[in-house]
Amino acid sequence: MSNWKVAAVLVAVASPVLVRLGSKLWGKEDGIETEGPEPKSLGSFVVWGRPDSGKTTFIYRLRGEEPPVEKEATDSKKKNEEVILDFLNGEPLVIDEIADMPGNQDFRDKWRQMVIEKDHVFYLINLEKLSDVDYLTQVRFDVKDTVLALENSEKIDKRINFIATHLDRSQWKDIERSKVNNVMNDDMVIRQIREARGEVKGYLYSVNLMDKKDFEKLMQDVVNDISN
Repeated sequence: MSNWKVAAVLVAVASPVLVRLGSKLWGKEDGIETEGPEPKSLGSFVVWGRPDSGKTTFIYRLRGEEPPVEKEATDSKKKNEEVILDFLNGEPLVIDEIADMPGNQDFRDKWRQMVIEKDHVFYLINLEKLSDVDYLTQVRFDVKDTVLALENSEKIDKRINFIATHLDRSQWKDIERSKVNNVMNDDMVIRQIREARGEVKGYLYSVNLMDKKDFEKLMQDVVNDISN
């Protein structure tokens, strides 16, 4: 077979494959190939919680990375920019910025400022520590501070996203996963934390951050709620 015939056969075989692959990455506008749609912005996130609440793991998951086995405590405010969420259903999404705050009293003023400035507020609660009175006192104090900051902001949507972590080590670990949130909402301690938010809206989510699929389900729920 001549060289030009071989080339023609190769092109004929390869073309459908290239078209299928290309359709995932390229569109056409007025006959000109263009890149796929720009990711839709979710705005900025700020994340806080007492030490060992899972902030570092949460942010690693948001960035699409496996959390390290040995995590270092956050000792300064950290910023992650242009974080793409590529594991969700629907159009591609991007978080413009994630502000990560150390969970100690020294950063309380900075936290209040970030609550005012950033679009979405995430406060992580360690379910394993709900029997610790000192821990709960600090959580209620944090929530009240967050509420005051939100009330003093110019945001239209004033809400706190409560992320209840360490589900796999909590009293609810053996409950059917689809029923956990409903059962948790009836718990007296959880109810007291949510009531501390006053008139500010509060959404409660539970998650085992070490389970990647569980985290992805969490973020799908969060994004759905943010978008509504």
